[in-house]
Amino acid sequence: VYAESNQKGKKTKSDEHYVVYDVIQTNKSSVTDFMLVINGPVDTLYDGAKIIFKVSVSSKKRAYPFAAPEVTCITSIYHPNIDRHGNICLDILASGWVAAQTLESIATSLSSFLDEPNPDDPLYPEAATLFKSNRKAYDIKVKDFVSKYATDVEYLRIKQGGDTETKQS
Repeated sequence: VYAESNQKGKKTKSDEHYVVYDVIQTNKSSVTDFMLVINGPVDTLYDGAKIIFKVSVSSKKRAYPFAAPEVTCITSIYHPNIDRHGNICLDILASGWVAAQTLESIATSLSSFLDEPNPDDPLYPEAATLFKSNRKAYDIKVKDFVSKYATDVEYLRIKQGGDTETKQS
């Protein structure tokens, strides 16, 4: 995995999976709480999207880097493993975490996970059921959420210091 700076944020490459992301410091007095903005993977349902995640490594309950940072999805998206409150079911953010993980590995995992959900371990059962039973309807619903909520407008609002509360869908 490598990273290089570009004008849209950072870019990583892992086995031909490119991830473009940006880190936004939302509290100028804290380097432990920030937003991670991932550009939707190219040629997926999320292509062109800006998915915003809130990352916190400052929780006293979690001793980073020995425990995963707290990561929640701020952007309202339709995904089997992200519930309506932004909670995420992803192994590297729980039992699969190892201290050698980096922000780049988190960004790469989140990007891959967007297009490769695990409907057998859902946080959002409705999305998991639709994913398994009617993929075409699922794809339409995902694209609808992306066009409504995962836009440059939301990204710019956050970047300019706007509200960072998770939206209900």
